[in-house]
Amino acid sequence: MKNFAKWLGVIAFVAVIGFSFVTCKLDDDGGMDSSLNGTWINNYVDWEFKYNNGNFENSTISNGTPASKGTYTTDNGKMTSKTTHLWGKGVYLTSYQLDAKWYTKAELQSFNIGSLETLMQDAYTVTYSISGNTLTFSGGAVFTRK
Repeated sequence: MKNFAKWLGVIAFVAVIGFSFVTCKLDDDGGMDSSLNGTWINNYVDWEFKYNNGNFENSTISNGTPASKGTYTTDNGKMTSKTTHLWGKGVYLTSYQLDAKWYTKAELQSFNIGSLETLMQDAYTVTYSISGNTLTFSGGAVFTRK
């Protein structure tokens, strides 16, 4: 009977741990917060962000023009993103008369773009939270799920 009680305790413990893994928001791809997946809009600043399992793309809502894309990771309410490409006709590069295509940092360096290091820094970390259909970033930016 004593062994039965021990085994029952072990089974209960394993069940609790198992349910914790099943109900958390982490995907199998290394800890992505799957609740970010989808399209998020902020009409006040005319931005649309699309998140999909570690990749993002943002564009302007009013004309649908892409602006940037890259990768991100999440960890306990913190998102670390890295911009890998800028759109040649996007909001960040409008004054450079570039072609309408995606440019890497290496490709853009030859155009002497003054703010390139800021636009395409190695990594940028922000705190975020999701409540229902609302995504809030540190600093106060609020997006709504589309």
